Amino acid sequence: MTEGEFRRVLVEAPVRNELPNELKADRLLLTGAGWSKNWCGLLTEEFTNRLIGDKPIVADKCLHPIVREAPNFEIALEEARRHCPAESRQTLREAVIRVFEYHDRLIRKTRSEINIGRVEPFLRRFGPNQDRQTGYMFTLNQDLWIERNFHNFMGEYYVPAPTFPGINYQIAWFDSQFRTANFDDRRIRAQVDPSADISITTGFNIIKLHGSANWRTNGDLVVIGDLKVSQILKTKLLTAYNERFRDLCYSGGVRIMVIGYGYDDEHINETLGLGCKHFGLRIWTYEPGTAFPAFRQRFFQNRIRIAMFGEEIANGIAEHCDLPFAELFSPTDDTPEAYDDWIESFFEC
Repeated sequence: MTEGEFRRVLVEAPVRNELPNELKADRLLLTGAGWSKNWCGLLTEEFTNRLIGDKPIVADKCLHPIVREAPNFEIALEEARRHCPAESRQTLREAVIRVFEYHDRLIRKTRSEINIGRVEPFLRRFGPNQDRQTGYMFTLNQDLWIERNFHNFMGEYYVPAPTFPGINYQIAWFDSQFRTANFDDRRIRAQVDPSADISITTGFNIIKLHGSANWRTNGDLVVIGDLKVSQILKTKLLTAYNERFRDLCYSGGVRIMVIGYGYDDEHINETLGLGCKHFGLRIWTYEPGTAFPAFRQRFFQNRIRIAMFGEEIANGIAEHCDLPFAELFSPTDDTPEAYDDWIESFFEC
């Protein structure tokens, strides 16, 4: 599939691939950088700031102006791919890995007031259950939050251990002891064959739409770059991931909960917007401290990059929650009534 064909599939709705019933799910989760921020992870602009001060980048006459002037590190990576020699591109890749290591250390060592014992049951609700054989959690994050923090699959909503489709499973992942493993631990790494065909099957699928900092192909990160459609199409793995996201959003009567996503990725916005416009996709949004009128103004009226699909996404929002994350998943048994209403309205039939 070419990039033009990929975009045509996105834009010319109602084209869609009908999934077998056993691979469908009508409740989806999508997380972005704001999710990891709850554990002191870096937002995109904070990640970029770390890169700007990186000594090898400062010393590189090609890289430093690009990193300094780019609105985020992903655009800087794409510009470096276009305009800098191979040595500079390698310098930038190594710097990005260093920042990811710092980001991972923050997540690993932060003593958060958020009760992970309450987050895990929430995540389990997106897994397989008596009504469906397959569950999905989609994330745009390339960090190791999920591997380090999601390891309790028992309880009212028991689910099988999650898997990353197409990735060789490391037994250490999703284990409480893995929470403290160093970023350079051999158990962190996973080799990815970009040309291999993959199959996304039943079970609890954790799908990293833009790859992961610990996935390697020829020593490089799988996908990092602002023009992500072209990057995605370089690997069958990520193409399959994004096609499954699209097919589910287009399958009709689906609800998706979006937490921590800044609506900066054009192809994600296309899928969400066209899913809402043509296939009845409904979105449950979360933005702490931002009431819905301000949320709508901030993300759908003032940002040029999503102007094409901003109206469709905004019209597809069914419910919005603005409570602090630590309040939703506090150490106490008390949960705000507004949260209960928000979450139960999402999962109710």
